[in-house]
Amino acid sequence: LSLSLSLPPLLHYLLNVRVYHVLSLKSGIPVDFSFVVHYEGHPSISVSPTSGLVPGYGSSDIKVVFCPTEYVTARATFRVTITSQYDQPTHTCTVFGVSKPGLERDMVVEEAGGSEALKSAEVRKYFTST
Repeated sequence: LSLSLSLPPLLHYLLNVRVYHVLSLKSGIPVDFSFVVHYEGHPSISVSPTSGLVPGYGSSDIKVVFCPTEYVTARATFRVTITSQYDQPTHTCTVFGVSKPGLERDMVVEEAGGSEALKSAEVRKYFTST
């Protein structure tokens, strides 16, 4: 059984925006494997399902979701234990998510063409108070 882990580097996300990444458990033999996920971490990060079955020559996905409700650097660790094997191997994964102030402004500036675009009235209207 293999755990295919391909998370992007640490990224910054907007508040109340749900982003997710999928991890795949794959079996290269004709035997089914059951697994359990043990989670410890920040409430802005969730993992599902918490248990399941990987069919022989098949795969099963685990979804990691980050949805920050405050500006935070969140860390979570989860362990995937293969419960149907005698030695019950465990794979550990640690994930991080960050939500920071000013990210929405940075995204608007980037879409507008960079810092020179801040001089334009079209972009300034988003950041002026009345």
